[in-house]
Amino acid sequence: MFDIFIFSAGSTMGGFHELCTESASIHHSANAKIASSVSSTKEINLTETAKPTIIPIKRKLTLEHRHKYPVSNGEILKFLTKKQTLSYLKKILNEKVKSQRHDIVCNMFRSGKLDFSMRSKIFQLTRADFLENDHKIDNQLLKTMSKVLEGVNLSKIPGMPANPAGSLVYQGPDNKNNYIWHVLVPEAIIKYLQEKNGWDKCNAEKFYLDGESRVTDEELKEFDEELEEDARRYQRQKLEDSYDSSEEDEWLDEHEDVDMDLPNIS
Repeated sequence: MFDIFIFSAGSTMGGFHELCTESASIHHSANAKIASSVSSTKEINLTETAKPTIIPIKRKLTLEHRHKYPVSNGEILKFLTKKQTLSYLKKILNEKVKSQRHDIVCNMFRSGKLDFSMRSKIFQLTRADFLENDHKIDNQLLKTMSKVLEGVNLSKIPGMPANPAGSLVYQGPDNKNNYIWHVLVPEAIIKYLQEKNGWDKCNAEKFYLDGESRVTDEELKEFDEELEEDARRYQRQKLEDSYDSSEEDEWLDEHEDVDMDLPNIS
């Protein structure tokens, strides 16, 4: 979801999805298996003369999409409108709820050594690709999460006091955005996973960070079975097309000596 970067004083942060620019090479085996299977199905469909509607590519892409983005943008945005959600996130800000992400980011603000690069600990905890980039979600999240910061004493957070004179590092909106993307957004998603699935925070955290855990063995088996059924359907259609073509050739052979010219009526 956001540009990969190493922040230093004066740097500007992009949106949540821009962080995925350099993390595109990071794939999980379950999603790779699904993508590879779909790609192979497409290749078969393109290289043969069968009708394009034989293999329902759209259905397979929808299945892949569901595995890649198990939580929709709409679900998260709706969750963020709840008072309980905003209250929970404010407790993280006020350190009434323990958050490793909050501690890491605040320590960076305090020291002035900002590192949000792909190899940094905070980047690994952010999972910038968890939500789908529909080119609207970044602004929607920023607008919604900014409300969480309202009414909170930001002077407690290094780098974000109302009066920059009391801070070792002050970047104004940049630090606020960094905090939103790397602390509030991930913590909100994890809280949503807890409530939606009845999980404890440990399981929700694992699901959020581990893409492979999003796809169960049963789901993979079901997907494989669907691919096999499509392959059988494709072969049946191919045989039918071949049979129709043979009948046409046979008719032409039988009537090759027949004069098909129209009579001259002049």
